[in-house]
Amino acid sequence: MTFDLKAPGVVHVPDLDVDAIRAAAKVHGAVVYVMPDTGITDRASFFAWFRAHVPQDPPLVSARSWDAFRDSIRSGLLDETPRRFVIVWPNSAAMGPPDERQNALDVLAQIVGDLTDARATRGRTKHVSVLVG
Repeated sequence: MTFDLKAPGVVHVPDLDVDAIRAAAKVHGAVVYVMPDTGITDRASFFAWFRAHVPQDPPLVSARSWDAFRDSIRSGLLDETPRRFVIVWPNSAAMGPPDERQNALDVLAQIVGDLTDARATRGRTKHVSVLVG
């Protein structure tokens, strides 16, 4: 398993070892959010998991808009005290259809990019690593 928590981004990791990721994240002072191996099968379940586990501002109320998801999760993480976050999605292949999975990955990459932009965050940048199995 190869991953680098020093560089923000969305990274595909074939054999995710959640315990190793948690240990590495602890060294870096990162907060870890681990999605379940099962149950994330469509946009609704993807949004529902984030709604239940990841800070949002404003709170997500539906799964209708990827733009609203992006704004909510980005602002929610930006408002948090920690500067580093790791989101682990062990079984992204279970989400269908494939274009919806790609939308999710694209939006997560946009959130990562938004939070590393010093101008957009007014100097309060965040380091987000998304590790995808």
